[in-house]
Amino acid sequence: GRINSRHKELQFAVEVDIAPLKRASTQEVKAAFLSVLIPALFHIAATYHLPTKELGDFSRAVGIPNPDS
Repeated sequence: GRINSRHKELQFAVEVDIAPLKRASTQEVKAAFLSVLIPALFHIAATYHLPTKELGDFSRAVGIPNPDS
């Protein structure tokens, strides 16, 4: 994708199989989405040479490791 220079945005999408989450708790759903979103955000940051310190801090806080470490 391309970054929209006017709005400084990059659209992206991830797929999450929600079938196993139908009876999951809110925390389990949140963890499932974060386990997909965080690696995607690290990938985007690497692709566009963006800083990842804050993302790394957040990923460690929620227990999802940086996929590059």
